[in-house]
Amino acid sequence: MNLKPQKIDDLNPEKRKTIMERSMEDISSVYEDMRKIVEDIRKNGDEVTLNHYRKHKEDISPADLEVTRDEITQAYGQLDSKVVDCLKVAAENMKSSRIEGR
Repeated sequence: MNLKPQKIDDLNPEKRKTIMERSMEDISSVYEDMRKIVEDIRKNGDEVTLNHYRKHKEDISPADLEVTRDEITQAYGQLDSKVVDCLKVAAENMKSSRIEGR
């Protein structure tokens, strides 16, 4: 799937309304669920992820979670450099938030 960015001014009124209403939905209930998952992973590590994916692949192992240097290089090669730059900024923001206790 390839998503193409669109300028909000180029959207028809119906599409713009849909996007704006979606942006106003209350998703606060999701935060508590995510907090529980993150805390479980902090306490129990990769085993949480493995247990989840065993529903789909019974013989999954920690090795299946590892990514090789070649796979990382290949992934970077498939992305526009602007996307990579944005991901790096987002990662830094997350690190900063964690350090600052946000």
